[in-house]
Amino acid sequence: MAKFKPGESVVCIDDDFKWAIERYGPGITWPVRGRCYVVRSYIFRGHHPAILLQGIVNPKVRYLDRSMREAGFWEERFEKAPGIESLTRIADEISGRVPMHTKKVKEEA
Repeated sequence: MAKFKPGESVVCIDDDFKWAIERYGPGITWPVRGRCYVVRSYIFRGHHPAILLQGIVNPKVRYLDRSMREAGFWEERFEKAPGIESLTRIADEISGRVPMHTKKVKEEA
């Protein structure tokens, strides 16, 4: 069962690709922890469901099941990106912690 849907925004939470870099070598673009991506499609063959991301198009590599496919990324390395409602709530919480002297400087400007 897919954790995400194509078109859904995700955040990379694990960019430790040491073993994969050693196995597949140069020429692969890897996601970066903390950055947002959009799911392009899924690969369900192999040991783990893998996702392909918009903005990252990699060459075909030989997977552990010996098939040749575009290098994708285990879905466990991603979480669903927060929606606008969550981001607005976080921004409101942060703005409530702004020191009063900062607000005063803005008013004087």
